[in-house]
Amino acid sequence: MNYDLENFERKDRTDELMGIYAPKLGYNKDQIDFIKDVMDTVKSVMEKHNVRNKAIEWDHIGSRLIDGKVIPPPGFEDVLFELIRDNEIIRTFIPEKHGGFGFSGYMTAPITEVTNYYSQPMGMMAYFALTVLEPLYKFYRPEYDEIIERFAVGKNIGYGAFTEAHAGSNLKSINSTSELVGDEYVLNGTKIFITNGGYANAGLFLAKNMVNGKDEGTNVFLVEGLEGITTLRLEEKSGIHASPTAQLHFNNVTVPKENLLGEAGNGYHKVIERLLGMRMSVAVQASAAAKRAYDEALVYAQTREQFNRPIINFPDIQKKLTIIKTQIERLEDFAHGGYYALERFHKGLFPSDQYGSDSQFPDELHEGLIHHYISGAKIYSSEVVNFLMYDAAQIFGGMGFISETIVNKLTRDVRILSIYDGTSEIQKWILSRSKKAIDHLPNFQSPYSKYQDSTIYEEMLFLRFPELRELI
Repeated sequence: MNYDLENFERKDRTDELMGIYAPKLGYNKDQIDFIKDVMDTVKSVMEKHNVRNKAIEWDHIGSRLIDGKVIPPPGFEDVLFELIRDNEIIRTFIPEKHGGFGFSGYMTAPITEVTNYYSQPMGMMAYFALTVLEPLYKFYRPEYDEIIERFAVGKNIGYGAFTEAHAGSNLKSINSTSELVGDEYVLNGTKIFITNGGYANAGLFLAKNMVNGKDEGTNVFLVEGLEGITTLRLEEKSGIHASPTAQLHFNNVTVPKENLLGEAGNGYHKVIERLLGMRMSVAVQASAAAKRAYDEALVYAQTREQFNRPIINFPDIQKKLTIIKTQIERLEDFAHGGYYALERFHKGLFPSDQYGSDSQFPDELHEGLIHHYISGAKIYSSEVVNFLMYDAAQIFGGMGFISETIVNKLTRDVRILSIYDGTSEIQKWILSRSKKAIDHLPNFQSPYSKYQDSTIYEEMLFLRFPELRELI
């Protein structure tokens, strides 16, 4: 069975989707072109350093803990620093009034995606800064200017110290403490599963707010520097080996009282706000991984011969490629649609533009709907990309089981997407709660309901989570 290559060539829809959503958010053609230029810069750096192939080497070596210091694999920092120091990519994400170019989460998501296309650990290392920076803008103090600038020029790398061994997703049950002593807070506690932990030097720390020995809510602090912080261990993970995941112990770490973000006792809610953007980032990572897997599988199918012909001539291989390509378009829709809703939410607008720009709804409907978008995108993208990887690896046959192939690495890497930043089970629970808000919206149309049919990967998702057929 012969094939027509045009039927299998993948068209990246980033330009098309940005052309739809960006103008509605107030961005013009010059601004869109600027983002495309930044994406080209990222691609140029990645190709210059041969990251397509280096990613496998980095995966085998991984980040290591040597004499208490976290060491990335050889060559990893060269790429990282060319991105964030030489090209100051992070400045794209920083508001103009703080010395950046002022682009939003929606506009910068394509930059995150192209980085993750080449290396998910690289994307995690470079852009975790955004989790730290956003609360600095929201709870701005003049003292933060120098800190923000250090992120802008790549001197600061970000992390988030939220999770603890017994707490998991229940962040209200943490044991870490913070106590105001004079003009400083003293921080103590042990955190686990810290992305960039032990390497990054500026992060957020969640702790109980202790006042006269009593627990009065939680606080979030900016912690800059590594003094008083010990890396207890690096986790041996199934994937994303180049990205360090650490256990960190904070022993009487002192920070100025100005480093308390917002009011005392309300730290839990600040972390939840950060999770909205982090969860949307997962949808972008899923889209990037799916695109890379497809591109690699297509090349392999064209070049691998069996029975004196390329395996792309076989109907089962064509079917797999076709369904993966179809699924990628839907992953793009979830990523762009979710980020668009989040951008509207941050602007104080109703997340859905279905009701016009001047929609007046109670705050609980705003919050319920944004969780519908974010948790929907997170659970859908993270679960579907795992099913998709099964077929992508299958196209490679035995080579798909060998760790030296990129599709094997991708398969291991994406497994984390349905776990971190809130498990799929947590997202399903959030979606169930958000349905109460959606039921109060007149004739609400989910942006994901435009598809009349389901892909095989979507059907697998609905088999695992039957409720999602009605919730998404």
